[in-house]
Amino acid sequence: ASVDDSGKYTEVTDFDELQVYYTQHAVEYAAQHGTPSIMVMFFQACEQIARVCRILRHPRGNCLLLGRSGSGRKSVAELAAFVSRSRIWKMRAAANYDFTS
Repeated sequence: ASVDDSGKYTEVTDFDELQVYYTQHAVEYAAQHGTPSIMVMFFQACEQIARVCRILRHPRGNCLLLGRSGSGRKSVAELAAFVSRSRIWKMRAAANYDFTS
C-alpha cells in the first residue's frame, strides 16, 4: 500500500510501477549522496521499503531492522527515509558506550 496526498492508504496494484518508482528514487539518492546505485528492486526489497516508509510517516515513527549482515537493512532504511523525506539518526554502539555518548 502507499499513501496518497490526503494521507489515506491506497493499494498498490502494479508491482512494476512501484519498482520503477523506488528505482528512480534510488538513482536520485545515489546522485545526491555520491554513492553508486546498485540496489536491485526485487519484490521483497520493495515490500520492506514500503513498510519502513509507512512507519516513518507516523509522528515520531521509528523502527529497528534486524537481519544478517549484508541483507540490505541499511540500504532499505536510507532509501525509505529519502522517499519519506525523513532524517536518519545512527547510533554507534561501542564497548565503552554510556548515556553521555
